[in-house]
Amino acid sequence: MDKDNKGKQETREAIMKKAVMPQKVNTISEAEAVVKKLIETKKVFTNAATNISAIISKRSIGKMGSEKATKKSVNPIVHAQTVANIDHLFENAPIHITHKDKRNDPNIKQIHRFGTVMEYEGTYYPVKITVKEFAVRNEASKIYSIEVVDIEETKKAVGAAPHPDEQGQDAQPTALNNELTNLLRLVKPDTLLSATSAKMSRPF
Repeated sequence: MDKDNKGKQETREAIMKKAVMPQKVNTISEAEAVVKKLIETKKVFTNAATNISAIISKRSIGKMGSEKATKKSVNPIVHAQTVANIDHLFENAPIHITHKDKRNDPNIKQIHRFGTVMEYEGTYYPVKITVKEFAVRNEASKIYSIEVVDIEETKKAVGAAPHPDEQGQDAQPTALNNELTNLLRLVKPDTLLSATSAKMSRPF
């Protein structure tokens, strides 16, 4: 194996290893209980790829575990896994883009979007994490939300219409989706699900 292929293979293996979640839960309530324990530690989490640090607040738990957030993900059980493993996913996310706050809130310096993949029952799911960086120098950035992305959404072309939540942003609205698509193809392309098969109706 030549040097370039060996490097790519090692990267693929490292990503697949980090895609395995340390926490296993069955419901959003169980996931929220895990995150509450993280908050009690008052730990600051740092993304290895960018050295960007952030905390999780009690308000973040409500946002990540809300019915609205759960419905945005492909299904409730998969979403619960991401919430329970928010620290692991954020710290190991290899993809990162930034843009201004869509509401031009003067208290927010910029929005960070992180992307990674998570393995659940043999399938790899793309995950988006949103972090808010505040204008006040001494105020810690906060992990705001997490979403298991519809896999079909990650296949949009660069010129596709932006997501309603990302309208008006300086960053290309499809940039993160494109990066996630490439990451999924690197990890295990045969595991890409259709949007229809991924959107299962399950109880919280």
